[in-house]
Amino acid sequence: EAYDPNKEDTDSEEEVTQKLLRTKEPKKEDSKLPESDHDSN
Repeated sequence: EAYDPNKEDTDSEEEVTQKLLRTKEPKKEDSKLPESDHDSN
C-alpha cells in the first residue's frame, strides 16, 4: 500500500504510533530468524 498522507491524517496519532511500533517490534524479532540473514546480506 502506498503511503497516503490524507489517509494517515485520518488515523489518530496513537494509531500511527502503534503502527510504527508494530513495524519495529517484529523487525527486532526478525533478527533472530534465519530469514533476516538475507536482509543482513
